[in-house]
Amino acid sequence: MSIWINSVGGTYAAAQEPAVFAAEPAAIDNARIDDLFAAETRKSNVRLQLPAASQKAAGQPPAPVPLFVPAEIVDPRQASSGQKRAGGPAAGEPVLHLDHGYVAEMAFERFDVTVRGTNQVFTEDVPGRKSAALAPPRPDYIEPFEVDYAGGRINFGFAGGHYSVEFECREPDGDGEAGQQATSCIDPATAQKIVDDLLICNAKDGRCLTGGMKFIRAE
Repeated sequence: MSIWINSVGGTYAAAQEPAVFAAEPAAIDNARIDDLFAAETRKSNVRLQLPAASQKAAGQPPAPVPLFVPAEIVDPRQASSGQKRAGGPAAGEPVLHLDHGYVAEMAFERFDVTVRGTNQVFTEDVPGRKSAALAPPRPDYIEPFEVDYAGGRINFGFAGGHYSVEFECREPDGDGEAGQQATSCIDPATAQKIVDDLLICNAKDGRCLTGGMKFIRAE
C-alpha cells in the first residue's frame, strides 16, 4: 500500500500499488491433442504434413502447443480465402519453434499475417498463489476481430494454449496518431475466413488437419 494526500479535501486515502504480472506456463491438455490426431488418423483425415523447414530441428523440443498455421505454409498451391499471396509460393515463412510456443508468418497482397501460439499466460503475481501450471487447462475460447492501428487481430484458445492471429496492413490508413486505425486492408469477415482456414498441426511429428478451428470447443 502507498499513502497519498487528497489536495482538495486534505484527507488521506490508501492507494494500491500497481499490480505486477508475470508470464508462466499454463497447463496444456496433451491427452486431448493426442486423442484428436489419433482419431483423425483412424478416419484417414491426416493427409498433410508440415515441410521439413517448419518442423522442429533435430534435438530441439517441439513447440509446447499445437500449431495453427496458414495452409500455404504446408501447400503453396492453396490460397486462403481467395487472398492473393505476396511473392508467390515462397511467401509462407518456415514455422519458428520456441520454448514457450511458435510463430508462423504469411504474406498476402495487402497485409501480412502472423500467427503466434504460446503455453504462457500473464497472471497477477500474488505471493502464495499456486502456479497456473497446477490448474486444469483453461477452456477454449474465440474472441471477435479487434481493429488496431496496424490492422487487427483475432485471439483464441485451444487445449490450454493461447493464440493470436495478427493482421498488419502494408499501407495503413493512419499514421499512428490517436484515433487513426488501419481498417482498409482487412475487414472482420475476411480476417475470420483466414482464421477458419488455418490448419492445425501436431508439433511433435508435423501431421496436419484442415479446418483447425472446428476442433475448438468455445462456449
